[in-house]
Amino acid sequence: MTDEPDVPAEAPPPAAESSWAALASLLLGCLGCLALGMAVMLQWYLPRKANITEGKNGQFRLDTTGKAPAPASPLVPDPSGRMNQAQTDLEEQKTTLRRKAYFTPRVFRASNIAAGLGIAGFLLGLYHLFKKRGRRGLASMGTLLSGVAALALLLSGMSLYTMEVEKPRQMLRKVEKVETQAKSLIVDFKKIYQQAGINLDNPTNPLLDLDWKGEAAPNLTAKSTYDYIYRLNEESDKRVFLVFLRLNDPMSHASLPVLKQFWANRAEYQNFLLLAVMNENLADIKKYREENGITFPLTKAGPLEEPYSAIGVFPTVFIIDRTVIQQILSGPVDFNRLDAAARAP
Repeated sequence: MTDEPDVPAEAPPPAAESSWAALASLLLGCLGCLALGMAVMLQWYLPRKANITEGKNGQFRLDTTGKAPAPASPLVPDPSGRMNQAQTDLEEQKTTLRRKAYFTPRVFRASNIAAGLGIAGFLLGLYHLFKKRGRRGLASMGTLLSGVAALALLLSGMSLYTMEVEKPRQMLRKVEKVETQAKSLIVDFKKIYQQAGINLDNPTNPLLDLDWKGEAAPNLTAKSTYDYIYRLNEESDKRVFLVFLRLNDPMSHASLPVLKQFWANRAEYQNFLLLAVMNENLADIKKYREENGITFPLTKAGPLEEPYSAIGVFPTVFIIDRTVIQQILSGPVDFNRLDAAARAP
């Protein structure tokens, strides 16, 4: 009986042939996830503080100088604050639309790259797994990462919707047109006030003064950033400087040095109280106080009655002497004017 000849076992495929799809899937998945991360940053993180400018040729550019854009000059010395508030809203809309016009095409490109890499890596990973070759763990990881990268298709669809439906560039032109029309009405606006006998250069707020100067100040309740509750009707023996501010208002922010100086001189005034009032979230107000080194009382207002609820321009200062409204000042805060009012008998 003769021994059967040895039959050589089938040689395994070369490592390069058996694992190229797994390696390619992992590499494409990693690159796709990086592209997806960039698209996410371009969509949600980078536009938050970016200052986008527009050149003469209509191209949008990212301002990398780090300087905050200068606040727009008021349309008119507006005692009611309504027109200047409208201008502030228009500026905010223009800023948002510029950011969309600049970042959305970049989000679209980055998300398409991520989706393309992800789909390719996903298919290669499945191909390797179905072949039942070695390095299945490598192929599984590549397939998973590639699947995550392929989710960039959702972001691509969002950015495509923004470009084709919302059309930020066209909307920006419409907002600019509205702003131009508003500015063209300034002359008529001034004439209306002049005919009513109102001096627009008066630093007080004549529209509020007409109804409230010399009247008893309605009560106001406000909670400070140190959780102390102020009630205006409990400060009847003091001269109260009630200053209304807004967190994101340039003129409110510009008034901080004057208010700090005014508060630093408080020992020179008798029966004096400076109370800054905001209406934003208390946690955001606390953060604002810490970031700007504010030591005077900074508070969140409770429900506001008139005239406080009628304020349309910030900052607005109510000078209240023993519960009676003496003056109402709107716009940029002047230290000499506040100091004189605090020293008045």
